Amino acid sequence: MTKPKQTFDLDTLRRKARYLEVIHEFALSQVDLNSLDEILWNVAKTAIAQLGFLDCVIYLLDETGANLIQKAAHGPKNPIAHDIFKPIMVPVGEGIVGSVAATGNVERIANTQLDPRYITDDANRLSELAVPIIHQGKVIGVLDSEHPELDFFSEDHVQLLSTIASLASTRIETALAMQRLQSTVQQLQRTERSLEKKAEELREAKIRADHASRQKSSFLANMSHEIRTPMTAIVGYGDLLTRPDKSSEERFEWAEQVRRNSDHLLGMMNDLLDLAKIESGEFKPDIRNCELNDLVTDVCALMRPRAEAKELYFNVEVIGPMPLIIETDSLRLRQTMVNLISNAVKFTDKGGVDVRLRSAANTDNRQLEFIVEVEDTGIGIHDETLKQIFEPFTQVKETAHKSFGTGLGLTISQNFARMLGGVIELQSEPGKGSLFTLRIDCGPLDSTICVAPKFFNLTRDKPRVRALSVRRLDDVVVHVVEDSVAIKLLLQHLLEEAGAEVRHSANGKEAVDSILAFGKQSQLPNLILMDMLMPIMDGYTAVTKLRQAGIRTPIIAMTAFAFLDDRDKCLKAGCDVYMSKPIDPAKFIDQLAACLHYEEQVRIGS
Repeated sequence: MTKPKQTFDLDTLRRKARYLEVIHEFALSQVDLNSLDEILWNVAKTAIAQLGFLDCVIYLLDETGANLIQKAAHGPKNPIAHDIFKPIMVPVGEGIVGSVAATGNVERIANTQLDPRYITDDANRLSELAVPIIHQGKVIGVLDSEHPELDFFSEDHVQLLSTIASLASTRIETALAMQRLQSTVQQLQRTERSLEKKAEELREAKIRADHASRQKSSFLANMSHEIRTPMTAIVGYGDLLTRPDKSSEERFEWAEQVRRNSDHLLGMMNDLLDLAKIESGEFKPDIRNCELNDLVTDVCALMRPRAEAKELYFNVEVIGPMPLIIETDSLRLRQTMVNLISNAVKFTDKGGVDVRLRSAANTDNRQLEFIVEVEDTGIGIHDETLKQIFEPFTQVKETAHKSFGTGLGLTISQNFARMLGGVIELQSEPGKGSLFTLRIDCGPLDSTICVAPKFFNLTRDKPRVRALSVRRLDDVVVHVVEDSVAIKLLLQHLLEEAGAEVRHSANGKEAVDSILAFGKQSQLPNLILMDMLMPIMDGYTAVTKLRQAGIRTPIIAMTAFAFLDDRDKCLKAGCDVYMSKPIDPAKFIDQLAACLHYEEQVRIGS
């Protein structure tokens, strides 16, 4: 019995041969590809396009594994180059593509209109074939193709797309792994750079901290010297003043030494307080009209004797028109000028100091600029010190010139200058001297009146002397609340010398009881001086209790605390006036009389 002859469909053979050829070429073309983008677009262009599919989109899972992202395409979704037209994201489990990603099964849809899962992308098509891209049993993406004809995709198509997906899966996963590795490497490199930067910042911070520590150690040593020097004079001359066998001339000279050294000690404390206020942001300039001639005259009158005592010349020159009235904080401008000139005198042993004054228009902000140049023939400043001369606790240290101080004057002066709308500039050369230039804004250009230099008089007919008050406090009762016996005796002496009657309490509780008891007898004091830091009951509590009891007597807070919030705390407690210690005996009685006069005016006005 003869076998029947097997028949072959020539077109089918040719088509399968073409499929094998395309798959073979595709496999070879993938060998040299590395990047994910190259691999995916090679799948779309080398395999899908050559197989004659009208449409195909390659999806990959995102990093979360929850969504499919369109990464490459062939057909209408790929109008030009490696571009996808309106790319969409499909959640896993939604649509036909999402179902394939969720189950790992092939989906061949003969009529999409009958499948409720179908998601319209760029256009509606009747057939769809979606096969999973699987690597080591895990779905990493989907290969999806659509066609406008019903039931277009055959089993051969399923096998073709599945084969392509299988061939591409390893390459895709390798590329994804490389991407993850590169991302990790980049993150590690960023972390390494960040750590290197932080390490450098820490090294710099340590250098700064070490420098600051050395500066502060030097500062503390200098402060110890600076405090002990005037204290030695105060204690020594104070002891001499107690000796009965000394003449009145000697006593007067010793008392003047005590006062002079006390002023020096107070100046150092004020420097420290000013710096603390500046660094805390608490310091605010008090801008108001100031008579420039008087201010400059006071400064020169103060500085000239210091220069002459060292046999130095002291020249003051006014260059060009000068304003008579300027808008500034006169106290801070005066302090800055004194600091600059006293530094010049301190560090000059031969020659002298030139002070030049002029004004100039600052057209940038339409302000008149007041300029002070202080030039000396002193020791000068080396470049290393020059870079940090305005930093706190920095001092000029030269082998041939030894000078002590807090090292705060220039720091404070530079901060004051900036607060007044200006700056301090410095030029210096070792052995040849220094030139400090102070510039500040002093008022609007269009409203500041300037006069010729000859009308700017820097002389005073009579030297100013430290005058005692001539005001009296006769028939005034003052209740002093103070726990320090020494301060109590000082206040009592000054008050009784001015004619006042003095009552005293050593703490807040004693003061409240005493004042309320006098109040019941209609013998309230005219004025209360209240120390704020005392044992048993402090001044804040005492003032609050007195105000709550209806006592309206003027209360002056007297405290060694000198910050802005301390003043506010005193006034909030119920004090009328804030007065920081130490007091100035020459002004003290006038200040009290002014408070009483103001209170009298308020009563009359009400």
